Amino acid sequence: MPKNSSLIISGMGVGMSILTSLVEKARRRGLSDDDFHNLATPEGEPILDQFVEVMVRAKNTVARLVTQIIAVFTIKCEGSLKTSELVKAGKYDWSNNLITDELFPLQSHAPVARKIEFIEFCDHDPTSEEMISELTRFGLKRPTAEDALQFGIDQPEEQRKRSIVFLHEPVLDPRGSRRVLVLVGSAGERDLGLGWFSCRWDRRCVFAGVRE
Repeated sequence: MPKNSSLIISGMGVGMSILTSLVEKARRRGLSDDDFHNLATPEGEPILDQFVEVMVRAKNTVARLVTQIIAVFTIKCEGSLKTSELVKAGKYDWSNNLITDELFPLQSHAPVARKIEFIEFCDHDPTSEEMISELTRFGLKRPTAEDALQFGIDQPEEQRKRSIVFLHEPVLDPRGSRRVLVLVGSAGERDLGLGWFSCRWDRRCVFAGVRE
């Protein structure tokens, strides 16, 4: 019982602090106590609705600032090369030996231009699921493994700025772990690596999405 009472008193204290601050700001803008009393009447309902709407817009604005699109590129996927051929064409300083034709089989298709957009996430180290949700919120599709390999060929210098994560459908490595392709910039080198889909990503990475 004392614990519940403490929570109630604490909540009342926070509420009174917010109300006091709100009243002070309102008085500085010329509002009176009667204006606040009117909020408890039916006539005050539209005003309260507007107040809530302002809070929602402010929250969404903060969310957009935390996650944002920072760059747009166009690549051309030929649709006729194997993974091993694309890796070779990327001229990496190092590539993970698990990135093979067997683990990353590519479907043949007609040549197509693909628009790749980068999203950065500045609030914390995100999960793959969080970033996939953000891609959807921005109207982007998840990339393919071919997108990652072709991007490394068409835009070789971009990964020197920071690592680029491609959250394509993950593949299972020999130990059964889910892995995705990552273009890594390390000590001035360009590496083609694999990241763990189930782990959190460094917020300094950027995440590639596809605009169709």
